[in-house]
Amino acid sequence: MNADMSENRTEAKMALRERMRLRRETISATKQAAMSEQICLHVANLEVFKRAQSIHAFWPLLDNREVDFRPLLRMANASGKHVWLPIVKGESLLHAAYTSDADLHTGPFGVKEPPANRAVSEIRPDLVLIPAMATDSTGARLGYGGGYYDRFLADMMGGGHCPPMVAAAFSFQVVESVPVSDHDVTMDATVTELGIRWHNSRQDWV
Repeated sequence: MNADMSENRTEAKMALRERMRLRRETISATKQAAMSEQICLHVANLEVFKRAQSIHAFWPLLDNREVDFRPLLRMANASGKHVWLPIVKGESLLHAAYTSDADLHTGPFGVKEPPANRAVSEIRPDLVLIPAMATDSTGARLGYGGGYYDRFLADMMGGGHCPPMVAAAFSFQVVESVPVSDHDVTMDATVTELGIRWHNSRQDWV
């Protein structure tokens, strides 16, 4: 890819990211909670979630109107599943177990994180739930621009572990086309309040 194409793609990502950010800001807290509840139900009904011994997820930035997975994570933890949450360390993600809300503290970017002294660099979860600014029908995902999840997922797959990877977003964040770069990792599915859309043959995991 030449420099002009790369610059154009970067600008397209920035423009889409800003459009989705502004659109999310229009959602009321009540609407966010209602849509998030539906998303949690869709994930909880997945056979791969029911069978999973461990999941990797994210604690929501509620002020940014992210999908609120907290009820699902609390339920998963109470039922004996091992719930991993990310910890930002430099340009990488480390991972530590979620045990309780009270155990979390605010890390970089305002995200709640478990204690860093419990962090590990490599995990093998049975399911990964990933925040998204936008996705499309091919499974392309637009994140926040830091590349943390793409590096984490690429390293995990490079180590031979490929669990189902599900992007979480609201339905208006599913767009016709997401601009992608070579390092972007394609999602297996996208879950919104309307349901789960699989982008490949991994729908056998439902």
